Amino acid sequence: MWQPRRLRALLLLYDAAAWCAGFIFAAWIGDEFGLPSAGFGPTLGAAGVATAGYALVARLRPVPAGRLTIGSRLELETLTTTVALTTTLLLAGLSLLGNRPLTPAAPVIAGGVALALILAARVGYRLRRPPTAGAPYPDHCAAARGRIRAPAPDGRTDAGRADAGTDAGRPRLIRAAELPRTALTDTYRPAPTVAPLIAPTSALTRRLRDRIAAPDAVLPRRRGLPIGDPQPAPPPERSRRERPAATVPPASPRRSRTPTGGRKNPDARLPGQGRRPDIATPWGRNGRTGVTPFVPNLTTYRTAVAELLARVAPHSFTAHRDRIETIIVERLAEPSLAGVLAATPAGVAETTGELLRELDAQHRTRGAALDVVALIRIYLLSRIDAMWWGETCPYVTDADVLGSDELVDLDPLRRRKLLRFRYRRQAQTLLTRVTRAAERRVWTARAPRTAGLLFTRARPEAVALLNRLSRDFARICPPGTPPLWVTSLTRSIEHQHRLRALGYAAMLPSSHCVGYGMDIEMSWFRRFDAHRALEVVLLEHQGRGGINVIDEGQVWHVCVSPTAVPELRAEFGALGGDV
Repeated sequence: MWQPRRLRALLLLYDAAAWCAGFIFAAWIGDEFGLPSAGFGPTLGAAGVATAGYALVARLRPVPAGRLTIGSRLELETLTTTVALTTTLLLAGLSLLGNRPLTPAAPVIAGGVALALILAARVGYRLRRPPTAGAPYPDHCAAARGRIRAPAPDGRTDAGRADAGTDAGRPRLIRAAELPRTALTDTYRPAPTVAPLIAPTSALTRRLRDRIAAPDAVLPRRRGLPIGDPQPAPPPERSRRERPAATVPPASPRRSRTPTGGRKNPDARLPGQGRRPDIATPWGRNGRTGVTPFVPNLTTYRTAVAELLARVAPHSFTAHRDRIETIIVERLAEPSLAGVLAATPAGVAETTGELLRELDAQHRTRGAALDVVALIRIYLLSRIDAMWWGETCPYVTDADVLGSDELVDLDPLRRRKLLRFRYRRQAQTLLTRVTRAAERRVWTARAPRTAGLLFTRARPEAVALLNRLSRDFARICPPGTPPLWVTSLTRSIEHQHRLRALGYAAMLPSSHCVGYGMDIEMSWFRRFDAHRALEVVLLEHQGRGGINVIDEGQVWHVCVSPTAVPELRAEFGALGGDV
């Protein structure tokens, strides 16, 4: 449904005819329902000026109407504001003329008639050609709209049973919307590492198609968890002596290989001083360097979280609180979940108790409106962040964030056009709040409904990651989609408590408080049919182990992995920023 050049030219020609009809109707009304005495010359001239101004305003808008889906609500809103702005410009220009060829009411009447004709044409086109799943979209358009061309899936799955008996051997468009939110319930054969997402959209489609049509892969049957790269099943539990030593990057000759830098007390750190970012595996709290602990399998952990949520979902927290707490205590003690929880600073027992206390506190605050499944999912998936950065000393106060030498300011980078993503500051004055409130109602496509960043400071690694995600997102998103929008970056613990007081699910410890966490807007991109493409990009990077992704509804939380820190820091240095 995206407008090709020929169709856009025809629509512009129709819009010009609509403006001509509007001015002729205005002239007919102005001469008391008769033909204008001066002829149609001034009327057609005014229509030509209106058409030129209309095309110019439509071109200068942030999201041109020609790049939106024909007949969509967003295009109708864009056309309405474009006609209104054009009419306003005509009235302003007419007021500057001494000898006015038209009455002041003529542009208003012409604009109203033209708007009615323009909207009627778009709605009629939409009704005659509604978007359907069977439309012959090219592969790159299908991928951007959340569909993948692949052979018919296995008949044992739900999708396979739906396709049974209908072109079983032909490649067809399969909805990719269900794939990123499923849990792996079968054993997959190890696959090679997926190349970075810098290839064209067709290459992305081929990779996703190959992943679906792999000979040993079965489409997942259960929803609830993003898919990562296929990984082998974890080895059986061994004793400490029998565990093989994992590969650890060589340490710098001037620094100790201990994660605390030789200090006996790992908690006595200055802000920003934590574990070495090039150590991929979490170390125990005893600081021993002779034995490297077992590395938890994150894919297995995410699968176990989805299975726990499936058991909790049928129960109401108000009516079956004891049953839900029993399920949580039993499942968190299993090796698939305890492996990650034991690597966090709190450990398994303290994490379990903290989750139960969080459920109780949120239940007292929200009552029956509490979404237990969402809260448990966000909390348990955020433990991956705690495993990575839980021993890093956070920024306690707002002054720590503003005075840290490890963070860079985004505003100078934006002025130098080094940022590929967008953000906005929080409104500090009443005038700014009123302006943004009016903007949200009049110009809904300009920015998402978000408060903005309290601190425009971030780690260089976070800036490089956001640039990379925005670049990959721009390659596969539909035409006319705005760049990636960031809603939250570095926070202090002080600000985290303020968010908790307002009712947000602001967990502690949080990767935001150490500078490695960020929130990316997701719901706003539904207006542009680009949210599925953004999901594909985020889950692709998570599958390579570079980030951890948490679906929080309106926004998706992203945390940088310690293994990706050296590469991202080097990428920021190549960008031209000061590390």
